[in-house]
Amino acid sequence: MSQGNARWAGADDRTALDLTLPDGGRARFRPLVPDDAQSLERGFELLSQQSRYMRFLRDKPELSGPEITAFTTPDGTEHEAIGVALLDADGGETPAGVARYYRTRDAKAAEFALTVIDHAQSRRLGALLLGFIAGVARDRGIARFLALVHRDNHVMRHILSDLGAVTGSRLGDDVEIVLPLQQDAADYPATPSGDAMRMAQNARQRRDVP
Repeated sequence: MSQGNARWAGADDRTALDLTLPDGGRARFRPLVPDDAQSLERGFELLSQQSRYMRFLRDKPELSGPEITAFTTPDGTEHEAIGVALLDADGGETPAGVARYYRTRDAKAAEFALTVIDHAQSRRLGALLLGFIAGVARDRGIARFLALVHRDNHVMRHILSDLGAVTGSRLGDDVEIVLPLQQDAADYPATPSGDAMRMAQNARQRRDVP
């Protein structure tokens, strides 16, 4: 992710949020902007074939130019995308994951997707990304996230079930999941994923920046 500013809750609030992760590492979270196109491509290249399949639910050898443009130009209302980069000791960034939502025709619902590159998994980044994007969505009147998750995507399914998500019908190898978004993260279950949602909410409220 580039060192630009980005939207969070309003046009005048465009600050990146840096967090210390549970394992002691540092990560930077902020919405994507067009300058992130190269970082997005780099992050995609770091994904294994299996991770790409779990994200796109099909074989995905590369991102097209129009996809990169669409993914890095969220409007902040109907479509939002938040990325995370791991920070090294010198402040350098390595792309680590992205979460995004698209509002549906039902203005209270949005389809969401999330991916974390393989070597950055198991660091709570997925749940934290979900916490940040869910908080932004709630600020914009969205009450629930809808997701289509591969039945073998056990990590994503565990994060969602940890938060009280409801599993719906199965479409072939994919499962429909509905996650109600809490206005106050304190209302999520007392689980590791719930704790990550609260950590993200607290960071947004503090504007936790260096």
